[in-house]
Amino acid sequence: MRPAPNVAPLAPGAKRSILCIDDDVPLVRILARKLSLDGYDVRTASDPQTIVAELKKLPSPDLILLDVGLPGISGFDLLHKLRKHPTLSSLPVIMLTGHVTPEDVLHGMTSGADGYVSKPFQFDALAAAIKTVLGME
Repeated sequence: MRPAPNVAPLAPGAKRSILCIDDDVPLVRILARKLSLDGYDVRTASDPQTIVAELKKLPSPDLILLDVGLPGISGFDLLHKLRKHPTLSSLPVIMLTGHVTPEDVLHGMTSGADGYVSKPFQFDALAAAIKTVLGME
């Protein structure tokens, strides 16, 4: 994990926001609940249309949790598109995936991911990764 270089300062009383992109709907619901209890504003997307709609919403999230195995597009391809997008290129991204070969991790990190968490995961490890990437530790 590495702290993302362009995390905007948080206004007093504001919450950090996370967009969780994963096609595993039960997992997304659990993540949204646990992250909300940890004080984050959480948005979710599990299908291509919702992913596009959420990425167009303002304000942009402070962090994206991104699965690799998505319907219609790979998470690696989506990460590549994000890194080329004029307004979304600096958004911190943590890959949250079952694709955990050394090649997968290297591909994600060299494509611009700020962190890589393998499934299955311990929530405490994910929470620590989020705090590290957002510069909260």
